[in-house]
Amino acid sequence: MTDTTSPFEIDTALLDDPISFMEADHGRIAAVCDRLQALIKDLRHQQSHEEATALVTILTRDLLDHIADEEDLFNLLENSGKADKKLTDIIRVLRAEHAADHGPISAISAELKRFVAGDDMHAPAKFFVNAASFAENQRRHLTWENCTVLPMSRDLLSTEELAGLSTQMKNRRNR
Repeated sequence: MTDTTSPFEIDTALLDDPISFMEADHGRIAAVCDRLQALIKDLRHQQSHEEATALVTILTRDLLDHIADEEDLFNLLENSGKADKKLTDIIRVLRAEHAADHGPISAISAELKRFVAGDDMHAPAKFFVNAASFAENQRRHLTWENCTVLPMSRDLLSTEELAGLSTQMKNRRNR
């Protein structure tokens, strides 16, 4: 995944700097949110099929990897003893949001898979509501992380701690 011409692709060399990789991944998730909202408006074009296929992969694999990356980061911050009460409270909220993401990810992906296969969606109106709500929630979530957790992580974690996180993230992607 080294071709960065698509908003859905991230240069895997960024994994050497896990915070930069997460920032780039946040850009990809924002692009996914944009595409989900565009698909809600128009599912009739061939481009929609191609994008839906890419979105299924991102939602069912890459986003789950991203959530696991962040959970590793949260654990590292908490276990290092460097997270103050404010950061710990933010992490608690973000963890709850991660847990709540799995239902919408599954529902949205299932409907997109049906669409890609040429089948009718089971509940198109519910898909539209789920996709719009998911995109809105993700944007808010990304803002919290980009404005608080990632900058604080850069300041609080040592080079060795970040290298360990980098290794975990690389191992996760070596399927």
